[in-house]
This record gives sequence, C-alpha cells and structure tokens, in this order.
Amino acid sequence: MQKLSRRQILKAISALPAVSPATSVLAQASNPQPQEWTGFAICDSCNHVPSCGIQFQAQGNNIISIQNWKENPRHWLCSKGMSTLQRLYNPNRLLYPMKRTAPKGAADPGWVRITWDEAYKTIAANMLAAKKKYGPESVMFYAGDPKEPRPSIYRLARYFDSPTWATESSAACRSGCMMAEQLNFGQPNNGATPTKDTKVYMIMATNVWAQPLGWWEAIKAAKARGCKIITVDTRRTKAAEIADIHLAPAIGTDAALAAGIARVLIKENLMESPHTGYIPEIALFRGKRRNTGPRP
Repeated sequence: MQKLSRRQILKAISALPAVSPATSVLAQASNPQPQEWTGFAICDSCNHVPSCGIQFQAQGNNIISIQNWKENPRHWLCSKGMSTLQRLYNPNRLLYPMKRTAPKGAADPGWVRITWDEAYKTIAANMLAAKKKYGPESVMFYAGDPKEPRPSIYRLARYFDSPTWATESSAACRSGCMMAEQLNFGQPNNGATPTKDTKVYMIMATNVWAQPLGWWEAIKAAKARGCKIITVDTRRTKAAEIADIHLAPAIGTDAALAAGIARVLIKENLMESPHTGYIPEIALFRGKRRNTGPRP
C-alpha cells in the first residue's frame, strides 16, 4: 500500500500549473493519434444554476482545453469553471478512501489506501460509538454539492434518530445570513426583470451586473427600448453607468431613502391593488400615476 504524507500531498499540489483558458491538461490516451474535436457543454459547479457555457477541445475521449462558450447567454466562466480540467485530471485528486495510521497532531499522518468496505465499516462503527456515548444528536449529517443526495442522507439521519442535519446552503452558504435578514428586516423582495411595458426601472440594494439568470441582459434590453433606469448605489457600478439617474446616498442611509420613497407613495396615494384596491401594490415603475379608487 502506498503511503503519502500531508507534506508530500501539499507539495505536489503547489507544483501544479495554474489552469487558464489556454492551458491544456491531457490525460494519457490509449490511441496514439486520437481525433481532435470541439464540443459544447455547461458548467455544473454551482449545481444547476446558472449553467454557464463551456466550449472545449477534445482529443479522443480526453479534454485538452476549455474556454468560454461565446454564443451562450451566460458565457463567462469563473474560476470554478476554469478549474474543470484540474477536477478531471489532477493526479492528486482523491479516487479512493484513505485512512490515517498515525494519531492527529503527528508530523506524518501516514495516509494509506483502504477498500470501500473497510471505509464504510469504519465510518459506521464510529457513528454508532458516538451515538452510544453522547446520543444520536451528537452526529451531524451533512449534504453538500451536488444536492441530489440530500433525500437519502436526510432519510439516514431520521433512522439514526439524529435531528442534527445541515446542507451546504445552511452550513457553508448564506442561509443563516438570510434568516437573520428576515428576522431583522422582513422578507426580502428581489423584484422582477423589466417587461416590454416598463417605462421606469429602479435598481436598489443589489448589483444586477453580477445577478445570474439573465437579469443584466434583460435590463440592457429594456434600456435599449427606451426604459429609464434609476440606480441607487454608493458605488459607480455598471448599472450606475447605464442609469439615467444615479443616486449615490451616503453609506448606511439607503434605508432612510427607502422610507422616504414609501412615504411619498402613501402620502400621494400612488398605491393600488390590481383587484380590490385594499391590498397595496407599489406602482412606482409603471411610468404614470393611476386612479387608486376602489374597484367594483
């Protein structure tokens, strides 16, 4: 069995070349002269969204380079997308279970490869030992990306009698921040992209240029149709650059601005319900004032 120290693993990783669109990482091909071809796919590193486009060059069954798929609406690959070749061909990626043979804190942990059966038995034995000594809630069940294994892992936690359950959204992403925001400020509203009837569109408390799912393209298209853009941001963002009006309030005063807008809407009776007139619907972006009397 091969033994690899932590120092050896880190040293090997640091010696790998950085991956860029022009970098080629080619696995050993069985055919000495495989045919080269171009393919197109989407990056799934963010798990289904926003499905950014990848154009790749292949030789036989091996990918040799990747770049942005320029014709795809989401054609800018981030560092995760650009590192796809490392995920495929990095010689130091983990392919088999590894077991520590030295205690924690040792200079050399003494990693050795073990079988999958031994790995499963070791994990199960440690889980049952923790359950017996500390209770089932002491074992946390976690599901990261991809999200598909969540139901099975959740079912396992249930039969293990553990309520301690987490996902990458709750433990590693910003679900905790979102919950804190809702408890302090209320349910957030992301609004909607402008339609062909939108005359004025206001951007506030978000950087739409970095929004996925076509937000920036929709706003630029509305701008080209003649829609007036109002951007509220202390920074000179791309949305501020295309805005007809750029409001740059002092940092920390955007809540006061929002309260002022709400006051004008209420005081000048600029709200109405699309059905009864009793449930307010903000009509700020419709481009004209409308009769707000109750509808029959």
